[in-house]
Amino acid sequence: NIGNVHLAQGCNDAAMKSYQEALDLRIECLGRDNIEVAFSLHCIAKVNRKQLDIETARENFNAALRIKRLKLPKNHHSIAESLEQLGSLYMEIGEDDEAILCLNGALNIYKSKSGEGVKVAEVYEQLGSKHEKKNDLAKALMFFNKALRVRERIFGEDHVSVADMYYRIGKLHRDQDSDHNALSAFQAATKIRKQAMGRNDLTISDILTDAGQLQMKLGQVEVAEKCVNEAIRIQYLILDSRHEKVGKSLLLKGSVQIKRKEYKEAIDSFKEALAIFQDSNDDNLEQHTSALENLGLAYKENGDYDLACESYEKCLVLLPPAHSENMESARVNNGIGEVYFAKGDYGKAEEYFRDSVEVLVSNLGEDHLQVANAVLSLGRTCTKLKSPDEAIMYFEQARLTKQMRLGDDHLEVSEINLEMGRAYAVKKDYEEALQCFQSYLRARRVLLEDDEVACDTMLDIALVQQGLKREDAALQSFASALQLYRVILGDEHVKVAQTLYGLGCVYETKREFKESMKYHKEAFHLRRRLFGQDDLSVAESLDKVCNLYMKQPNLEKALHGMREVLRIRTMKLGKDHVDVGATLFAMGVIFCETDDLEKAMECYEVALKIRSEHFGKSSIEVAQTLHNMGTVFGKQQNFEFALSSWRKALAAYREAGLSDENHLVAVTIGNINMAEAYLE
Repeated sequence: NIGNVHLAQGCNDAAMKSYQEALDLRIECLGRDNIEVAFSLHCIAKVNRKQLDIETARENFNAALRIKRLKLPKNHHSIAESLEQLGSLYMEIGEDDEAILCLNGALNIYKSKSGEGVKVAEVYEQLGSKHEKKNDLAKALMFFNKALRVRERIFGEDHVSVADMYYRIGKLHRDQDSDHNALSAFQAATKIRKQAMGRNDLTISDILTDAGQLQMKLGQVEVAEKCVNEAIRIQYLILDSRHEKVGKSLLLKGSVQIKRKEYKEAIDSFKEALAIFQDSNDDNLEQHTSALENLGLAYKENGDYDLACESYEKCLVLLPPAHSENMESARVNNGIGEVYFAKGDYGKAEEYFRDSVEVLVSNLGEDHLQVANAVLSLGRTCTKLKSPDEAIMYFEQARLTKQMRLGDDHLEVSEINLEMGRAYAVKKDYEEALQCFQSYLRARRVLLEDDEVACDTMLDIALVQQGLKREDAALQSFASALQLYRVILGDEHVKVAQTLYGLGCVYETKREFKESMKYHKEAFHLRRRLFGQDDLSVAESLDKVCNLYMKQPNLEKALHGMREVLRIRTMKLGKDHVDVGATLFAMGVIFCETDDLEKAMECYEVALKIRSEHFGKSSIEVAQTLHNMGTVFGKQQNFEFALSSWRKALAAYREAGLSDENHLVAVTIGNINMAEAYLE
């Protein structure tokens, strides 16, 4: 009894001393196999366990059990206690089969006794925990449900211990991806705890956070928002605002804000969570890296690409070597890839997407849906890098996996047709691209109403029809997309401007210049309202307007506009960019037409340098520039220089693969013949 008091006070050494004296006396007075000796051994084993002397604890529990089985009836309560203690010990040291054997033995004894319901429930819970650790979630769920029924019978359905069992059951359902069952269990747990503990109970905040994460997974963003806001309210009442639980809830709040496209608010939430995890002394690497990863995502969605990369890179640095090949590193690499993709740096994006795919395949195998999605990202990047055959290979790989996992009729399988169509369009296989786009649009309309994605596909179809020189069909597709974009997105949207630009291009191809000018001007003014006067898309539209002015001809307006195009492109792209070269070439044409030959030659000379560096000296672009320089020399009556330029142009055309029957080549040959005749 003195030993029991010491143990209750946490004085393990003093308890051990008393228990050992009692054991020695009992052995001396009663013999080694007396039941009182078993009770002493059982107490000593409990102290051994508290002192982490696991092997000695196991020896003493087994010694006590041997005596009890020798001296007591086989269903005695004391035998069940020893079996339960042994089962718990075996659980602790990872000897699963022994643990389950002992706990089942204890359970059978407790069930045979009236008034032992609580013990039965406790053993059910231990068995459930053991199977949960073994990842046998179905058996774990079975035992937790049995424990729940016993507790409901003993304590009533509104007892707090019943709520705790519902919470554990809910987490098991969640881990089995049985989301609706998990939510039902979480709701039951919350309802009972509110009745028993009041609405400001800290465990309720934990349940609400878990429920909010599930609601996010199910796309119920508003419900998730209510859950996390209530969880944070409770936590601020009870905990310090820098507590780790608050940090975890802020991570969920930030995720909700991203779904609601409240990116600046999400950045603030993730920053606050990150500060909590950085200040904490606890081992919270997982939360720390999660905050950085989510902060990177928020920055990316907000267009802060450099800050996004910085956050993602910090996350990678924090991951220890053992984590460098795990799922988190795959997600972070994918995130960085998406940032570079959004920035238009497709080479860098490809590097990170490949790293992500490699890690995912090593962890999940080639036929997993996450692998298929990562391969899709890699395929999209190859499309942007003008490697359509490689892109199509990746899309086919992703399609096979999704067909196997989701079935042929799933929308995600059809969506691959959209990506395939874009790759075929880059390949200029417009017929194949058109089939892919139309197939995807048909499949989508079976399942969903027309939305922004449907409009995007109509736009893709219009561009392919334009490539196939089916201008009337392209006009119809552009017009349908424009009408729907305006309904869904409103008049002041970038995609409306993009569609107006497409309409202008088709009308220009049809030589309906008045209609073309109308749409290009509308696109120009909309883009300038949306992005300001220095945006590259503004320069793109203005370039088209200027080309149309040249056709009128209204060279004064054309030149005025081209100067503005040159200013924007030089500022945004640098003075050696190919688009700057194209603008200077067009300005050279205008100056030549207005007989400002010195300025024309200045423009052509710079354009020639840029185009030679970008396209190579044996390119059509270089040949055109040389041809026009010859024209300037001809206007200056300098036919020797003109002849030299035209001969260089002819050589470049031929090296570029054009035949003498080509219109550009024929004109150049005609000019050469004229100059030679004149010089003779």
